[in-house]
Amino acid sequence: MESFVTKEEFETFKFNIRKSIKAKGQKAHVRTLTITAGMLESGKFPLKLYDMRVQFLDPGGSSRTIKLPAEANSKHLYFIIYNTADASEDLTIEDPATNVICTISQDEGGTIFCDGTNWKGFVGKKT
Repeated sequence: MESFVTKEEFETFKFNIRKSIKAKGQKAHVRTLTITAGMLESGKFPLKLYDMRVQFLDPGGSSRTIKLPAEANSKHLYFIIYNTADASEDLTIEDPATNVICTISQDEGGTIFCDGTNWKGFVGKKT
């Protein structure tokens, strides 16, 4: 499959996002998701209300599930998540009721947002 952007363009985009965020005094959260990196007992990684809004996540060898915070506390909350996997590994984004909001594959990015009642999201798809 071919994506909308090349790997080099994606890396440049990530660099520019980080540079832009840093210029505004904010930070992007870059982490590799592993079995010991803050995983819930259910095998899911929680995103919290106070987590960085821009996340560059590497699933770390296996597809992972990201758990979103409760909708009632999340009105106007959003996350921009980039899957930086070096292999075919997905990030499945779930709401607290385990409904799948979206699945972000390798080298894709997604925007997830809450209206206070529901989480919604979209992903830059490969063609």
